[in-house]
Amino acid sequence: MKEHLKRRIEYTKDSLPEEGTPEYNIVIERLKQHEHRNPNFQKVIKAKKNEAVKTWELQEANGIGLFMDPEIRHYLGEFNHRSWSYGHRKMPIMFNVMEAFFTLDKRLNYWRLLDEEDYSISFFDFIDFYTSNDFKNDREEIKENLEEDLIYNFNVGYDLKEITFKTDDKNEFVIAGVSLIRRGNEVTMLFDTGQKIDTNEKSKELTPLETMKITVGKEKIKVADDRIREAVKLNDDPNLWKVLVACRFNLDSSTIDARYVARDEGNSFSIYTDDLTGFMVNGEWRDPGYEETFKNLVKEVENFNSIFELAKACLYLPNYFDFFNEEIEEQEYDTEVKSILKNPFKKRDYKDVDNKFKIRNRTLWILNRSKTFSSNRIKLRDENFKIETSGYWKKLNDDEVGSNKMGNPINGKTWVKKTESYFVTKEDELIIERKKDLGFTSENAGKIYIMRNGNLKNDIYKIGLTTKSADERANQLSKTSIPDKFIVMREWDTKDCYLAEKNIHKLLENYRIDKNREFFQIDMRIANDVIDEVINEINKE
Repeated sequence: MKEHLKRRIEYTKDSLPEEGTPEYNIVIERLKQHEHRNPNFQKVIKAKKNEAVKTWELQEANGIGLFMDPEIRHYLGEFNHRSWSYGHRKMPIMFNVMEAFFTLDKRLNYWRLLDEEDYSISFFDFIDFYTSNDFKNDREEIKENLEEDLIYNFNVGYDLKEITFKTDDKNEFVIAGVSLIRRGNEVTMLFDTGQKIDTNEKSKELTPLETMKITVGKEKIKVADDRIREAVKLNDDPNLWKVLVACRFNLDSSTIDARYVARDEGNSFSIYTDDLTGFMVNGEWRDPGYEETFKNLVKEVENFNSIFELAKACLYLPNYFDFFNEEIEEQEYDTEVKSILKNPFKKRDYKDVDNKFKIRNRTLWILNRSKTFSSNRIKLRDENFKIETSGYWKKLNDDEVGSNKMGNPINGKTWVKKTESYFVTKEDELIIERKKDLGFTSENAGKIYIMRNGNLKNDIYKIGLTTKSADERANQLSKTSIPDKFIVMREWDTKDCYLAEKNIHKLLENYRIDKNREFFQIDMRIANDVIDEVINEINKE
């Protein structure tokens, strides 16, 4: 059984049955009888509730205060509020993926945030490492470098707006950070992203919450009245709309089992997912309209395929830190807890809280090797992890015959593959671009590119120059006699593209397929390193 399912089963063992059912009434009656026989029952419950609330207050305040820890703490507050006010069965849909960052303290009925480590990174340098010869794509190392039940918060420290991440359909966004946690053979990941858009104009377009359909079974849940409806800004930037992106990897099956996108709309989130959890029960849709709703949600998730390509790369962030271990710097940050506990009167309020939550300062591990990005654009693609293609059991009548997972006949139910019913997965790659080009204006200024063509072998690339844009050159080549279209994999701005091409071709001569053509059979990382060296030498002159 999958790790997250084991936890879900454990969490629900002591949960109250659904309100309005005979089982719920029986349990409530037993609790009343227990309370009547035990005069101190309410006193004990009150003391535990107070300890839980005070523990939550300290965990809310003991983060380092960068990008990622506040986002995770949002769910710390949300999950505990839902549990205390409505019960474990009324959790928000994001609980299905975000629960991995928490564990349930049943003694206090409190969702506790797991231990954290905080890092500051440059995506410039990490992507260069990931696409270099130094990087070894070994999935076994993911488990080895990700300590179990420990949250890794990676915050972008230097290049938040200097590079943008976009898909081929021109959706553009920045990444503020990513948090990872491994629970057994599963890794759950949360991205804090910002979509480039005018948030003031977008706020005017948001649908009023009161006109939206309420989720079945959650009619009694009240909206927080201390929040306004708006397209929430990332880092207070009016041109960045905060969008959280989460997913869960299964390391054993090499699949992404669930994907979630949550647009922050102030007093609610617009959430899109391809995870059937919450939409079906016992092979049946919870609501007749859910099937169509789910299809539409999946289409929205597909628009974020490029972020999930980046997620595959981010599994190796701990490897990146390990590789450059000797270059890591550390910096101490005081938490809000320090100022809280400095006050003797407030300190008394937290005397019953476990000392492990009284974290007065945290260490930030910083790896900032270089603030330069050698190429101006790069595409990422990792074929090792695929979207989960399993499905669900759909109930049939007892006399009806369906098919099991292997396609064999079975009575009373049938296996429905998610991919067959809902997915036409796009093959988007992650395009990472600099915010601006280097603006060379010399007579020979231009670009060096690496392109590939789907009709050629995987390790064959065209390496050449253009004085226009690499995309224009790719379109020209795609109209030639070579089948399939050319795709720009990476490009560099340079002061002298003619000299650069000449030097690059000379250094790569042994990899050339035909001396009269610009095609090379080569490991792309070797090509990257050679081009980086040539471009850097020419541009610094």
